[in-house]
Amino acid sequence: MRNNINHTKLYICLTVALVIIGSMLIFKLPVSLYPSVNKPSIQLTFYYHQEVQSFYRNWGVKIEDSLKAIEGVDEVEGKYQQGKTKFIVSFDWYISPEQAKRDVAAIGASYKAQLPKNLPPLKLGFYDPGSENYVAIKSDTYGAGELSELLARSLEPQLKEIESVSRTLISQKYEKVVSVELDPYAMIEHNVDLDDIMGTLHRNEFDKLIGTLETRHEGDMSIHFRSGVTNLDRLRNLRVNAKPGVTIRLSDLAEVSLKQKENARFFQYNEDDVVVVAIWPAPDANQYTVATEFQRLVAQETKSLGQVFVLNDPKKFIDDAILNILIALMVGMLSAAIVVLMVYRKFSTVILISISMPIALATSIISMSIAGVGINILSLGAMSISIGMVVDGAIVVLDSIQVKCHNRTVTHRLVFDAVDDVRSSLITSTLTSVFVFFPLAFTSPMTAAILNDLALVIVAVLISSFFISAYFLPSLYLVVFGGKAIQYKSATQSTNKTNTSKFDKVVRWLFSSNRKRVFILAVVALYVGYVLGELPGKLKAEIIAQPKAEIIDVGVSFAKQGLGSDEKVRILAPIRQKIHDDFNDSIKYVYSDIRANSAYLSIHLKSYKHLEHVFSGLQKSLADVKEETSYSPWITSALKIKDHPSFSILFTHENEEVNRKLLASAYQFIKGDERVYKSKAAPKASKISTQELIVREDFLNQLLVEHDYSQNVHSLARFVNYTASPQEVFQVKTEDGYFPLELKISNHKYSIQDIEQTPLYFAGHNLFLQDLVKFEEVASWREFYSRNSKPLFRLQVWMATNDQQMNVDLMTDLKAHLLKEHSEESLPIVVKDMQQEVRQGVASIKNALFLSVAVVFLVALYQFRTLTNAMIICSVIVLGLSGAFHALYIFNSTLSLNSMLGMLILVGLTVNNSILLLDFFLREKHAGKTVMDALCESLKRRMRSLIVTNLTTVVAMLPLAIGFGAGQDILKPLGISVVLGLAIATLLTLLVVPALIGLKNWDRKEELPVDLSSRKPA
Repeated sequence: MRNNINHTKLYICLTVALVIIGSMLIFKLPVSLYPSVNKPSIQLTFYYHQEVQSFYRNWGVKIEDSLKAIEGVDEVEGKYQQGKTKFIVSFDWYISPEQAKRDVAAIGASYKAQLPKNLPPLKLGFYDPGSENYVAIKSDTYGAGELSELLARSLEPQLKEIESVSRTLISQKYEKVVSVELDPYAMIEHNVDLDDIMGTLHRNEFDKLIGTLETRHEGDMSIHFRSGVTNLDRLRNLRVNAKPGVTIRLSDLAEVSLKQKENARFFQYNEDDVVVVAIWPAPDANQYTVATEFQRLVAQETKSLGQVFVLNDPKKFIDDAILNILIALMVGMLSAAIVVLMVYRKFSTVILISISMPIALATSIISMSIAGVGINILSLGAMSISIGMVVDGAIVVLDSIQVKCHNRTVTHRLVFDAVDDVRSSLITSTLTSVFVFFPLAFTSPMTAAILNDLALVIVAVLISSFFISAYFLPSLYLVVFGGKAIQYKSATQSTNKTNTSKFDKVVRWLFSSNRKRVFILAVVALYVGYVLGELPGKLKAEIIAQPKAEIIDVGVSFAKQGLGSDEKVRILAPIRQKIHDDFNDSIKYVYSDIRANSAYLSIHLKSYKHLEHVFSGLQKSLADVKEETSYSPWITSALKIKDHPSFSILFTHENEEVNRKLLASAYQFIKGDERVYKSKAAPKASKISTQELIVREDFLNQLLVEHDYSQNVHSLARFVNYTASPQEVFQVKTEDGYFPLELKISNHKYSIQDIEQTPLYFAGHNLFLQDLVKFEEVASWREFYSRNSKPLFRLQVWMATNDQQMNVDLMTDLKAHLLKEHSEESLPIVVKDMQQEVRQGVASIKNALFLSVAVVFLVALYQFRTLTNAMIICSVIVLGLSGAFHALYIFNSTLSLNSMLGMLILVGLTVNNSILLLDFFLREKHAGKTVMDALCESLKRRMRSLIVTNLTTVVAMLPLAIGFGAGQDILKPLGISVVLGLAIATLLTLLVVPALIGLKNWDRKEELPVDLSSRKPA
């Protein structure tokens, strides 16, 4: 007896210890919106002075081929613009983000070393849109330039110290440069050309690495050459070696000064200039911790500087989404407790069952910590899903205990004998629920990466639940009721004999003959066949639902290059005003990110509920805008997986101009179609105005008879380049710090005519540029795209609904539209299905579903020994799947990884129902009862626990199925599939399982005769 008491205390103490450990560990788990996904994308940016096509041919193809050759690289896409190219390097699954970044950096550095040294440094970072923490700061005391300098000194060093931050940004309104402005007349006076000056500057470049010195004792030492340019005075006094015996200083030819120049990129909050502060976390960072520290530092450093406007806050979005899930979790637990109270009507029972829920969740935290699972919307969703399963086990055990102890004194033997009665079914139901998740290990990498956390948490909760139901609850029951006599009103001992009699009559009538049983099975089979045959193909497929956007980005491409900031603001002002006028009730503010040749107007909505209204209305609202515009929802902390379009249209004509015209015409047609939700063309169809330099060949040939023609023409082109705009030569150190040294020939050039009038000393003659060259304005394409070193002309289309026939109809209409202007032969169009990865993910979880069914079947076969019993148990699986597909169709939900996971969960839940019924039927049959008596008794005894357990699961998951908040769509498909799938499956199980049991076990001698006494004579 003492050993039994010790065991009871041990179970309780062990549970309390696990709860305490779990409660402590929960504060150490990483917090994010989604689980981290190891499928990195790296963005590499090169700068150059070549023409775009020339850079692509000479460098772009080589760079893309080298990047594609990196191990694990899936795709390389290049976006080429004048002076800049961005390469997006997409890696395969399970590649380390840091290793991916290092490999891309190595390739980038090797090519940067081969390009001219005066080009800006390349940029490298994780391509992870939506994860950045972004704020704008406005000050009434300081101007934007002063404010950015203050923040760069005080705040930026602290931001870089935040753990797991990959990049920081504090926008600079102005940039300090060492300006060397050459006077072309002074150059002619002293017979100095640009090459003389450039040679002088490069010979005196500050801190130049010249090689390595090998020593015997000290080892290899890196040698830097300091040639004296450490301040502006020494720079001004540099001797230009142009004439032997003549001393010409740089100050004789140029004005040397430290100047401020306005950055090409600046930011506005509505119409006010602001300074932007941002950080980008590494892909595997604890986003919540990073965001919290970022906000603390920003608040600390800006409290006396001005107003702070939050532009992108992953922490708030994570807080809101997780809070919604926690509310759903709490509502689910409370609802489950209310259901138990309504059925059992005893507070002691409700408390015992309800206490099992938080204990199971707390103890599962230990497993989460060991497995490296953090707090995110999927792991919390898994807890919400598991609540009903925890209650299931607790109800089954307590029901058995109360029946066993009815009208008896509660003892250790009675309690654990009652547990032994249901232990086998409890083990079987737990194993089946756990085993259904094992096949996820064999799914596609994308599916496993997304659902891994959710599956691990459910398994952890189920295992904790089994321990609590089988050991902790019985021990707690003994502590509370040990030595007391318990009165328990069970279903079989109901005082309402009339109701019991009616229940028996209904069961006996319904399953009294094989004809009725076959009829029931036939009707259910027709329903199942229709649902599984017709509805899955009508559901929209997606990887996983994303949260609703609260930001819409409007991209604006300026028709002209090199516009001043005032002109850019003037162009954007009416666009911004139009947005405010048309959508004022839906908009909080408009934030502008204005760049060299484009701008992004970020429309921040008052609520995600306004997204559809504003997004659908932008096309019409900005129809009269001359500049090319594009629209895209911006999702904070989106899942780091590509937003796959419904399909892509590739234009593959051998002529680039034909492809561009086809793409432009198709884009204009597609983006105005009501069947299309969103579209994106790459490259954009817009052109920019550029100046082509044409050499006056006849005059130049006469002038360069005795000179090196190619070298002099190269020098001439460089002279024009430095005349047109300042060019960075290298970094120089002054007493005020490091600054770029920019060289320009005269700053008084406001037009092409002014540039043409620039004098120069060339080939021994004093000339004007117009004597040697002329300029011709031409229109050139703004962008050029390439994928895996092949030119790309692509139109991506996101359809409003998932209707394959609608896709076909749209393509038919598009081809008819294109044929109005182009011949059939000039339409080499390839329609690429971009949903392949989505379907692969869904297909892989379908395979996991089939494998789960097989595993469950083997478990049932092992437990119940006969093939027919195992088939009866598993027959209910199709009922749950049918209910899930029907629910998704009714509520216009999607066939996604999380809705398919819901079906996987249903496999375990529905099988538990049939296990409970069959297990008790076999016990009653083994006790000597007839088939009908055993069937009636098993339905009566298990009806309440079966209904209560399933009802608590349904009610607990109802908040997920209903959904609320910006992140409601993430787990809504899962909630819908489980809630309605389980409800339909439970009702059909009460018909199908008894019918199958009857068909298997019935002896015709037991069939009841038809009662003719109630019939009236004819």
